Amino acid sequence: MTTMDNMRRATAAALLAALAAASCGGVKAAADSTRPAADIAHWSFDEQRGSTALESVSGRADKIEYVFNTARYKPSSDPLWRPAPACIRGGCLLFDGYSTKMTVPALSVAQLQNGWTLSAWVAPHAFEWGDGGNYSAFLSQFDEQSRQGFSLGMYRFGTWGIRLGFGSENIDVRVRGAVLPRDAWSFVAASYDPAARQVRLYLNGEQVANAAAPAGATFTLPQRPLVVGSHSQSVMLEGVFRLNSFLGLMDEVRISAGAASAGELKRSMAADLGAHGGKPPALTMSDVSVGREVFDGDRHRPQFHAMPNYGWMNEPHAPFYYKGNYHLFFQKNPFGPFWHQIHWGHWTSPDMVRWRELPMALAPENGELRAGRHLVRQRQLRGRRHACAVLHCGQRQRRHARADRPCGAGERQ
Repeated sequence: MTTMDNMRRATAAALLAALAAASCGGVKAAADSTRPAADIAHWSFDEQRGSTALESVSGRADKIEYVFNTARYKPSSDPLWRPAPACIRGGCLLFDGYSTKMTVPALSVAQLQNGWTLSAWVAPHAFEWGDGGNYSAFLSQFDEQSRQGFSLGMYRFGTWGIRLGFGSENIDVRVRGAVLPRDAWSFVAASYDPAARQVRLYLNGEQVANAAAPAGATFTLPQRPLVVGSHSQSVMLEGVFRLNSFLGLMDEVRISAGAASAGELKRSMAADLGAHGGKPPALTMSDVSVGREVFDGDRHRPQFHAMPNYGWMNEPHAPFYYKGNYHLFFQKNPFGPFWHQIHWGHWTSPDMVRWRELPMALAPENGELRAGRHLVRQRQLRGRRHACAVLHCGQRQRRHARADRPCGAGERQ
């Protein structure tokens, strides 16, 4: 047999092998590369009871850490599940801002080597200051010192972003213009495309920020667990309370292989919102905050005393009486039972015995606000005849805060 005959037979054999592979699906790789990236991990938070959440890709039941899983002065109770009407898809989970988180097995470099996308539905109730320069993380597998990993989360005043470690340096991609609203659902996503060396951030399917990776550097991961709902290296207050934690609702948390496009993210959003007619559900105070019923059975909790539903309080002030109701304001930390992250809470009472907390009157803005004198006056305001204006005259403030609304607004169950 000649050399030419051998070449013809080899060519024929190669063609037959290629045809056989095609008929059996062996050449699907090129077609598959155009499909949306597959999930590496997905938590839907549909459980509604218990202290674990299903990671549906692996089938693993991940433990939810929560202060009252094993309570000391009250009956133990489950983490703060919320029902379907308030959630994006099925149920969802309220993270309490200091104790709720999941610590799960680490992601590997091999899983993310061709790029990745992190996405979640979030409804923040309040924003931390950002102690240590850290995000209040949605997802975090990050090590500052080794410059490895990622931490995706929110920062003060509703800004948000992602911090990434490339070995040689850390980069911080921050969204400052398209801030996250309080007490409303937003769909956030971050992607990294190693071929293009581009980090991109998306809010509700629209790209809102991007940055280039450091030249010549490679994204890598630290040998530490992945954390859902808190930063990997949280600042600890007095060695007890964990800062840099998320306060609010979270649903449909996904980690996917490959850098998703805006179009793919919009299709994911549409699928998630199918049960709601394409729009996220509106939220109430009871959906986004910790209710006082969580403390039922606590033998140390006062029964007749002005106190918040949850969290730290101090310095009640600015009392006034208007149209059958007493009003009183106070300093409040919605993130936990410790002094920090001060907001301005609001109570109302018909008799100074039965007090009910209303939505927070003031939250930190981009300036400084301190306790001081208050003036309440009734006047015509924005066309409403029986409105009252509460003016705050704080010390050393950079801006005044004024709440202009009818007295008693929001006083419904």
